[in-house]
Amino acid sequence: MVMSFIEQDGSAYEEFTENHHLARRPDTLGLPSFPISLSWQETIAILSCALCLAIAIIVIFEPRVAAYLGQTRQLIWVGLCLTLMGWSAQLPLRRILLVSSTSSQASTLQSIDAILRSDPLTAQANLRVRLLLFLMVALGPALSVAYKSLAGGESWYRQDNVIGEFGLNDPYTTRKIGFGLSQFANATLPWFQDPGYPNRVYGFNMHVATENMSAMLDSPTADYANDLRRSLKPTQFMIITATVPAIVCEINARLDRSIDNFKALWNKLSPDSSGPSSAETWVELGKYHVGMLTPVQSDNTNIVIANWDDKLNETFGSTLRQYSLSRQNYTGTWRVSQTSIELLQAIPSYQRTDDQCLMKSNHLALANLYIDVFHEYDWRYRLKNQDPKFYRENIKNDATLLASMVWSRLAALAQIVVGQETPNPGCDLNEGPILPYKTNVTIKTVTVAIRPGWKIILVLALYPTILLTSLGLRVIVWPRSPVAEGFGLISLLASVEKESLALLKGAGLSGKLDRPIFVGFSVVTRNDGTDVTRRGNIITFFSTKGMRSGRLKKGTKYS
Repeated sequence: MVMSFIEQDGSAYEEFTENHHLARRPDTLGLPSFPISLSWQETIAILSCALCLAIAIIVIFEPRVAAYLGQTRQLIWVGLCLTLMGWSAQLPLRRILLVSSTSSQASTLQSIDAILRSDPLTAQANLRVRLLLFLMVALGPALSVAYKSLAGGESWYRQDNVIGEFGLNDPYTTRKIGFGLSQFANATLPWFQDPGYPNRVYGFNMHVATENMSAMLDSPTADYANDLRRSLKPTQFMIITATVPAIVCEINARLDRSIDNFKALWNKLSPDSSGPSSAETWVELGKYHVGMLTPVQSDNTNIVIANWDDKLNETFGSTLRQYSLSRQNYTGTWRVSQTSIELLQAIPSYQRTDDQCLMKSNHLALANLYIDVFHEYDWRYRLKNQDPKFYRENIKNDATLLASMVWSRLAALAQIVVGQETPNPGCDLNEGPILPYKTNVTIKTVTVAIRPGWKIILVLALYPTILLTSLGLRVIVWPRSPVAEGFGLISLLASVEKESLALLKGAGLSGKLDRPIFVGFSVVTRNDGTDVTRRGNIITFFSTKGMRSGRLKKGTKYS
């Protein structure tokens, strides 16, 4: 293709001969210039570096931007900004290396060549120059590793007084199943697998305050929880905090065991909701029994349970424990992700709510439905057959079972209708549904992101610091150096003294010399009186001995 082009336009090329330089001497093409403190390239470098630094800081430290981008796109943006800042710092850094190198008598042609080519492996270059060039080359990969190692942190922003929908319900699909047993198992299984107290939380709404006090908090409605989950990215989660009612169960320590009122109630069953409700099951035939009694069927604020062993001459009355249940306010904090919702913290206020009729005016038929659950979870009998220490210290918490029992029964019977402003004023589930209510919620949206902090600031600020330091040293320490902003191969060829070139003969192909060649810049200033502008020349000398370079004068135009 080249030969074809030459044939088509032969006048564009001339055959090169040995005497070609004598046959034709073109006019001078070099452009003289004044010394400049800050070139337009360096100005653009400063502005570009500042812009990239600002973008990187916004991407990392502005929570909403970090949440929108996510960690992967954050890494892309920060990598791009670091690359552009590295390019911006290259010119000032290379120039200050040239200036510092040529400011001493030990300046060599090999060192200048190494700096111009950014090659730390250049033979016979000054060791200090090679070390600095190596650091320049290694800085980019080092910063890349540094900022990527800061991934896996968190960035978050907060929203106050957001309206959220809560209710006495199950935020999962089990809310539409059965009469409460499935909800009960779903809520209590995490506790049963890892029981403990005090102040432990389990699942999405259980709080075990003490050995004899537990609570089941109202939780986000299913639709509200789904809306929150759909708004999240895979690398995000929310921390939501709200004050909500909870079903609180605690032991009645003032029970007078000398009365036999409960013994009488145990033997009296009534179909009327004002009468007692009781149930019993045996764990070991003829030996061990579990029983439950609700003195008034429609009043669930007072429940009595017992575990007795016939062989020890025990009865329901001699082993009974009485628990009181009520609705109290709690401050709950939940973690919501794309796949789950879990309770993180629960703080009781010990203040009763206005909807106590939920506990006092509902015929829930708890005893017959849940007696087998107490058989399943019974702790006293398991002491005999399994790890006694584990069950004595951790499972002995009937308050957790009772609070979960009442909550799951109410949650199963409540027909959730989303969108109402206030709960249904009627508390009887047989007369109408319990509607979810709206309350103020604080939402903290957390995104997995580059960790904001002083470490990432250090990484981002390194290139701008190098750039400003390079410019500052050149302007303040070496303001009149003969190495200008356009210094390069053309500058050397345009100013080199002819006799000095003889030292370079033989290196036309290899580009290598057998010894260091020192470089000196002679600055000659002249004014013939015909031009108001002072003019000067820069002459470059090569030698096998060190030379000191001259200094430029302000207001002089050099060629």
